[in-house]
Amino acid sequence: MSSKRFSRFKESKLMSYYPLLLLAVFDLALFWYLNRNIERMINSDDASELMLGRLLAQENKIVTSSWYYSTEVSVLNTNLIYSIMFRFMNNWHWIRMLSIFLLHLILFAGVWYLSRRAGVTKYFPFIAFPIMVPFSKAYCHMVIRSNFYVPYVVLTLLGAAFLFGYLREEKKRKLYLVLSCLLAFLSCTSGPRQVILLYLPMVICSVLFYVLLQFFPKDRDPELMSRFIRLTVPTFLSSCAGIVFNILVVQPQVYSFRWELKYISFSLGNLMEVINGLLIDYGYRLEEVNMESTMMNGLSHFLFFLSIAAVAYALFNRKTVSKEYYLFTVLYLCQLFGFALLYCFTSMVHDARYSLPIIVFSFFVIALFFGETKWGNAGKVPLHMLYILSLLVQSVLSMVYEQRLIYKNWVFDERMDIVEMLADQGYTKGYAAFWEGNILTELSNGELEIWHWNDPHTPDLSSMKDLHKWLQKSSHLETPPEGKVFLLLSDTLLEQFPWKQNLTEDHLLHADEIYVYGYESFEEMVRLVERS
Repeated sequence: MSSKRFSRFKESKLMSYYPLLLLAVFDLALFWYLNRNIERMINSDDASELMLGRLLAQENKIVTSSWYYSTEVSVLNTNLIYSIMFRFMNNWHWIRMLSIFLLHLILFAGVWYLSRRAGVTKYFPFIAFPIMVPFSKAYCHMVIRSNFYVPYVVLTLLGAAFLFGYLREEKKRKLYLVLSCLLAFLSCTSGPRQVILLYLPMVICSVLFYVLLQFFPKDRDPELMSRFIRLTVPTFLSSCAGIVFNILVVQPQVYSFRWELKYISFSLGNLMEVINGLLIDYGYRLEEVNMESTMMNGLSHFLFFLSIAAVAYALFNRKTVSKEYYLFTVLYLCQLFGFALLYCFTSMVHDARYSLPIIVFSFFVIALFFGETKWGNAGKVPLHMLYILSLLVQSVLSMVYEQRLIYKNWVFDERMDIVEMLADQGYTKGYAAFWEGNILTELSNGELEIWHWNDPHTPDLSSMKDLHKWLQKSSHLETPPEGKVFLLLSDTLLEQFPWKQNLTEDHLLHADEIYVYGYESFEEMVRLVERS
């Protein structure tokens, strides 16, 4: 398989590489911005990743039974990067910033590696730019800022790179087969996510190719399709072995939330949710009509329909487009199809952000579309320039949106005052709701250890010992804190607190949007707060 030249693009280096130049400038501004504001932007989910990283560093492990995981047991994930950082320093701000920088480099390298293995490095600047900028609210949070999905994206890119390497490089075919099976196994030891993102779509793609081979043997390269199928079978079996390992070996040793899925009748409403979720992933905002939201939603529609046009062109011209363009398109469609099946036939709760690692592959398809059609360089302003400009504007608007949230989040200053006040008065352990507790741990540079309750929003507590098995140390449910202890409640939560009438000003340490009460011991807090 040989890659086609960017024949429709002008041959000047500036025309070929201007997206990378823009990306370099934008990323410098982005890292400067994050360095100044990152603590104002984090939530307790974000902070929990650093907390887990520190725990893994302390225990010298990659998985621990001393932590309550969320819906997945994170093995090949961001916490490994944080764990490495904690071995060399204990400054939580710089650990987060250096980890963001390193994870961005890993993501960039993953895009380059797949581009190289697929033989489309000529398109790399136009693939990398959208993947490395915060073009939507969801992508900004989950990939660019908090990096939650960077491991999933990179593992999917790497799996696809091994696939293309197997298809294109005959002398290294056995090596890529071994690497594909090994990656499939390791990536699925955390759970079935990578099966949904890559290995099930590969199976669907193989079934499609098998049908084409039977009924249309001369439609495309039959040997290419046969090789695709030969790689898919052992790779998929390896991913299933990884899931079995997760169920039989990993899960019994750790604490994590278990999804209770059921098969349901086909739901057209769920299918519409998936489609609307894709539009949200491209930047669509559900908010009141104004100039900013209208511009953002218009640009998101441009990206959405551009991806549809790129897919349609490859399918309707499957005999003339490059094999790379055709394969990326079919794989991307199979990813979407497998993702839609999950939500149309199971009770899995949908969230738009879940499809972000799939959206990444649409940018490969769009870049190939520019390179192989007359529209790529049509007009005084080429379509690819409008594409890059729209992504740049969307990214700026996303950061403006984040900045507006920061200005609304004046509670950050209050949280910092509380951290300093607790340190001055000798408090290091306390109780709070989930959405406050882990944030304060990070803001205190890990000095505060906080136990949080069963329901993170509106605690329906029968006892102060009714803790939440979610993103905190497992020892919290076994052992209460020793020494002085504080109780922290937001003003909203205070109104719903079941023992509000027992909170007295004698123990009040701070009162504003957040209320903090101090006690000499856990036993005193329980005796005074839980009294009838």
